[in-house]
Amino acid sequence: MSVFLEAVTLAATGLAAYHHAVYPALLRAIARRENGTAEASRRDFLSTTADSDLPTVTVLVPAYNEEKTIAQKIANVLSLDYPADRLELRVVCDGCTDETYAEASRAVEFDEQALDRVTIVNCLENRGKTAVLNEQIARCDTDLVALTDTSSILAVDALLLAAQHFADWRVGVVSGTYLLMEPGSAGEAAYWRFQTALKAAEARIGGLIGAHGAFYVIRRSSFRPIPADTINDDFVIPMCIAADGLRTVYDPNVLTYELDGTSLAVDRQRRKRIGAGNMQQAIRLVGLLHPRHGGLAFAFFSSKFLRAFMPLILVLAWLGSLALAPTSPVFAVLAAGQSAGYLLAGLVHVAPGLPWGRVGRAVHYLVQAHVANGIGALDYLRNPKRGPWRRIAT
Repeated sequence: MSVFLEAVTLAATGLAAYHHAVYPALLRAIARRENGTAEASRRDFLSTTADSDLPTVTVLVPAYNEEKTIAQKIANVLSLDYPADRLELRVVCDGCTDETYAEASRAVEFDEQALDRVTIVNCLENRGKTAVLNEQIARCDTDLVALTDTSSILAVDALLLAAQHFADWRVGVVSGTYLLMEPGSAGEAAYWRFQTALKAAEARIGGLIGAHGAFYVIRRSSFRPIPADTINDDFVIPMCIAADGLRTVYDPNVLTYELDGTSLAVDRQRRKRIGAGNMQQAIRLVGLLHPRHGGLAFAFFSSKFLRAFMPLILVLAWLGSLALAPTSPVFAVLAAGQSAGYLLAGLVHVAPGLPWGRVGRAVHYLVQAHVANGIGALDYLRNPKRGPWRRIAT
């Protein structure tokens, strides 16, 4: 029994260390040997003969109770540096119970040019984001579809830079850098800096591992409907396209700004939902682990697949170390280190106002993220069915 417990504990500790430290370091080392993303040509709002070579694009904005931000979002999309005759905007109000539809309509009613380019769909029933995406992407007749959230603001050249990658017929998805204007905490800010660097490195070795729902672009012909109960659609859609053999591109010059600040409570709720989605996609997209996917399989296993099971792995590593500590100096050190980390996270949580420093707040954010991830994963395993989306109040 002792040998088995030691093996399980060492395996769990090794996987945790690999996921959090070894893999990011290895990824950076590999990525340094690869060429960076080439900068796309710029249009700078000046119409040229080359405009006719740009693909046609539908910007699709699913909205549920977004009355405060929908007008701003419409104005942002219509101000992008992209030929007006090749850009359409489709806003889909998914059974909203507030004034989202009225605000969206008012935003374009006195602008004749906008009326020609904007379609506002008012669905009386709240069916959920996945149903909206499956239905509305099928109705688009443009070359590309750009998916974006109402709370995000796109840089003026974001669509232009993203669209130019599709001149390569092998490209199926393009995403870029997600920037928080007002991070809810220092830990959240550090987490997103880390994730941005990781995503850029992953893209260089095997392709983009998922996208961020704030903004990404797909080749319309490469889209296939996803299951109605999909949780993390911004991961599943790109990965299904990648599984069909098309490239997924990360361009750090494509910038999206998230304007909504988030409290720790809101971030925990979001992490629970993402945790449920992580478990769902680990089960449903297990085929991406096949060696034929090369670097994509390596990155998927090391990042998203392990993340789904990481709360369980961490618990096994900690409890196993505690059980073995009395008889082994090695496990005693492991148990002490893990216990200290969890104790620090607990103290920061209980007394957030004290000067804990960057390390303390980063440890706290990481631990509470794994807790929320674990709760979400258990919720999904207990009840895989989910209803339509519900906006998390900020």
